[in-house]
Amino acid sequence: MGKVTSADNLNFFTMRLTFFCIGWLITCLVSARSYTYVVENPSAFDRPNQPVVLTVSEWGGTMPTGYPAAECNGKQVPVQADDLDKDGKTDELALTVSMKAAETLTLSIQFKKKPSSTVFPKRVHAQLFRKEGKENVPVKEASSPTGSLYNQLHHHGPAFESEYMAYRLYFDKKQTIDVYGKKTHRLELAESLWYPNDDQLARGFGDDILLVKDYVSVGTFKGWDGQKALHIDPVTNRTARIVANGPVRTVVEMVVENWDYHGQPVQLTNRVILYAGHRDIEVVNYLSAPDLTALPFCTGVQTFPEMTMYEKDRVLAVWGRNWPVNDTIKYEKETVGLAVFCPAEVQEKPVQDKFNYLYIFKGQPVIRYWATVFWKKEEGGVQTAEAFFNQLPRWRQSLDETIRIFRK
Repeated sequence: MGKVTSADNLNFFTMRLTFFCIGWLITCLVSARSYTYVVENPSAFDRPNQPVVLTVSEWGGTMPTGYPAAECNGKQVPVQADDLDKDGKTDELALTVSMKAAETLTLSIQFKKKPSSTVFPKRVHAQLFRKEGKENVPVKEASSPTGSLYNQLHHHGPAFESEYMAYRLYFDKKQTIDVYGKKTHRLELAESLWYPNDDQLARGFGDDILLVKDYVSVGTFKGWDGQKALHIDPVTNRTARIVANGPVRTVVEMVVENWDYHGQPVQLTNRVILYAGHRDIEVVNYLSAPDLTALPFCTGVQTFPEMTMYEKDRVLAVWGRNWPVNDTIKYEKETVGLAVFCPAEVQEKPVQDKFNYLYIFKGQPVIRYWATVFWKKEEGGVQTAEAFFNQLPRWRQSLDETIRIFRK
């Protein structure tokens, strides 16, 4: 056997170091797998803060492991990984991009070993508080077999906001969507908790701008008995859940078990999605029942004592004025515009009951629509019914004429 020299030891060490570096590099490359997409705006208008959603089906049913990072045309943008069914696995990646008319962008998604160190400004926020004595305890979920935790939850249910508008869902049979308008485009709920004090109002905070009572408000999902909208009651259980809370979007759900409706037990998940840079909300209702197609449902906008109405191309809207709360001494009437866009098949003509202007649709497993709100006191806000109604065709087109996404 030959003698082993120091040079041999050095060469052996160098070889091991080389193999280690190669192995480390391969591991890094594998852990930072990159996927490239082309995103096309088919419209002849700009799309600021356009939502882009990549579902788990893009990867054959299993999302790659690692922390997602996104670049749009070479610039890093926030991306959000959402576990929508709460099984511990990511179901969707969500981000927003701003697109010029007819523009094509290149989107790169990487899955890395470590989360990005870049901190993006928070542009959405969601909150749910359970009352414990004088304390409001933050929770992500609350459930009740009676179907009501209205008085046990601060602001009566989950609340969520973008810079432009805030909403809350009542935890009771109404499940009403209530509205908090913004004078200044910013997040406020973490400080105001929906109920701004006099100091905050003096600093230009927004406030609750809609008296919803038992009405459909804007985009609330309801039953229908042929004459009027019906509440979601009785049920054997109701759950409020904050599914996602930024940085790109909030996802909030009301989950109903065994809604006794027209003699059938209906299972309902009412999901509401709000994106950064948006005032409008996406409402997705997942339904099941023994004979679902036999059941009618409705949504729409509430009516006002003073109002102008609009209906065209499956968009239903009102511009009206009313007191936002029962206190008509401290508060003045507010002027708001409410609208819903229902791409699903709806009854040919809208109907009115005593308090609402409604679209009726037949039961199906998924009923999806959008709702939006404008407030006259908002900075740069629309001031007339005509100006509000003129916004609606472009809004509808932006939702009906979807962006195109291709994987390279």
